[in-house]
Amino acid sequence: GYGREERTSVLVFDLGGGTFDVTVLDIDKDALEVISTAGDTFLGGDDIDVALAERFCDTCLREHRLDPRTDPQAFERVRAAAEWAKCRLSLEPSCTLTLEELFLVGGEARDLNLAITREELETLSRPLVAGAFDVVNEALRACGRRPKEIGHVVLVGGSTRMPLVVEMVREFFGRAPRFERDPDLVVAQGAAIQGWMLGGRTGTAPRTSLARVALQRREGPRSTIAEARPRQPAFAPDAR
Repeated sequence: GYGREERTSVLVFDLGGGTFDVTVLDIDKDALEVISTAGDTFLGGDDIDVALAERFCDTCLREHRLDPRTDPQAFERVRAAAEWAKCRLSLEPSCTLTLEELFLVGGEARDLNLAITREELETLSRPLVAGAFDVVNEALRACGRRPKEIGHVVLVGGSTRMPLVVEMVREFFGRAPRFERDPDLVVAQGAAIQGWMLGGRTGTAPRTSLARVALQRREGPRSTIAEARPRQPAFAPDAR
């Protein structure tokens, strides 16, 4: 939905769970032109989860002389807890968590209690997120653009909910990125709008859910499927 009133350039900063992609677009009303793309298939939120899980395992080893990394099932529980903590820290300055009965000591089940602050997570994550800007520079060099020549930066992918990512994007481009749309849905929403325009439709697209559109294509325009409520972001980035 960007650029429908004037010609502009958009950089899509897509940081998902497993990959990172950058696309630079020129948009002029209904016309979109891809200027350059770049990506790293080995960079994403999963890497932050693993780094935080490693930190939790080091804590467990230091305090209990037990290493969850020696047990795949135990480590997976720690990794899942790290992902949960990362999401909570997008909303709160600190969080605590307990992994119940993570290991046995003398036949007795023991819990692992953990605490982490947003500042600690950002210190751990910053080198990983910084790698994304090497890819951004590659995309900008390919199209001969400088950061200040980009009209809008659009955040896509669940990992862009982290306040650290928003902050680093703002520092790099010298302006706040756009994240008013749910980063997990924005690609599908954009594809739906573009499909509407390519289908020869004019005016404003109807306010309907993507699920309803898909069902109508299968069942015909007279479908009485109830319209779903818009999905709210699970973890919104810090408005600062």
